[in-house]
Amino acid sequence: MAFRRRSEHVRTAARWVVAAGLIILIVHHLNIDEFRSIVVAPRPGPLALMVGAGLLFLAMGGLNIWILLSALSPVRLSRVLRAYLVAASLGSFTPAALGDFSLVGLLGREGVPAHQSFAVMLVDRGITLALYLLVYLPLTAVLILPIGRWRWLPVAFGAGVAGVLALNVVRPLRLWVRARIVRPWLPQLEDFLRTGSDLLRAYPFHLLADVVVTVARSVVSGVMILMVLAAVGAHADLVRVVIISNVLSLLNYIPITVGGVGVYEGGAMALFGQIGLSNERVFAGFVLLRAYVVVSSLVFLALARRLVPKRQGARNEVRA
Repeated sequence: MAFRRRSEHVRTAARWVVAAGLIILIVHHLNIDEFRSIVVAPRPGPLALMVGAGLLFLAMGGLNIWILLSALSPVRLSRVLRAYLVAASLGSFTPAALGDFSLVGLLGREGVPAHQSFAVMLVDRGITLALYLLVYLPLTAVLILPIGRWRWLPVAFGAGVAGVLALNVVRPLRLWVRARIVRPWLPQLEDFLRTGSDLLRAYPFHLLADVVVTVARSVVSGVMILMVLAAVGAHADLVRVVIISNVLSLLNYIPITVGGVGVYEGGAMALFGQIGLSNERVFAGFVLLRAYVVVSSLVFLALARRLVPKRQGARNEVRA
């Protein structure tokens, strides 16, 4: 256990070192005087709209979790939202997996079994990734970066999605996998996999609602980026900003830095540079965006005990 903790601390420290190196590399390629003049004097109107869009984006993430979770456990939306705010804020400073597991623990206080909350997060994450890889990544390849090198990626991911759906729809295949693979080799995952299968197969309206909110949330993400770019005097059309901002979200899944620091900003400069925005303005905008994430996360973490008080008698079982 002690060795595992030390290993995790070493990995986290290494991610921060990589993040610092990437930021230094980015700054080395900027006109520092121009960047400084931009970042210290943002336009307050678009900046305020960015904050509003950011809070809405965060709330919609919690709404997605509640939509799927409500199919399995009767838990209040307000409690899921409060738990999601705290977990997402923690995830801003730690590896994403820690934020996910903290949400599982916080929902456990509301009587939601761990295998249900984890399955819900995995299904919601899968829907989000499907949108990024099957819609926004091809649009980026066609409209932003007209190259075909990475077009195999959404095709491969689409084939994987089709395979998972077929596994849930074809009953004999599903039963065979459970009897021959899951129970003999992965018995500890049976409840989790059954819950995920139920969400995909038995609750189509909850799944559809999650898809609708996910698409709307992706547009809100684009509006948030559009506003922060407008705050630093960088102007682009909404469609291309929505496309780029959602492809950039894929970079947060690359576990080489904490919270995507450095990777996210560098990717933004590369993609928005393709549509004619200056590196200095893009980086200034994303520094302001990162500052908003840090400040809002610290506020929510400071309020954690009020947002998610420890409930007496909470049990890890589905409440009737």
